Amino acid sequence: MAEAYPDLKADQTMRELSEELASTENRIGFARQAYNDHVLEFNDAAAQFPTVILARLFSFLPQEMLASTSSEAERAPVKVAF
Repeated sequence: MAEAYPDLKADQTMRELSEELASTENRIGFARQAYNDHVLEFNDAAAQFPTVILARLFSFLPQEMLASTSSEAERAPVKVAF
């Protein structure tokens, strides 16, 4: 039984790493969504009267939203080497 313990510990560590990677992906997704929400609010506000006057006066240009993925390589899972 003592010989199996290192395998169990490594297995637990791998599960924790997998959970941490999934959690990190979720946090990135939420941050991207929050950024895009703020960009949408900014662009909407900068296009409405009277803020459009200030936006043009101070050269506030419409901002682009973050795209989650644009290629197959970006959609591929992250490879972790040990």
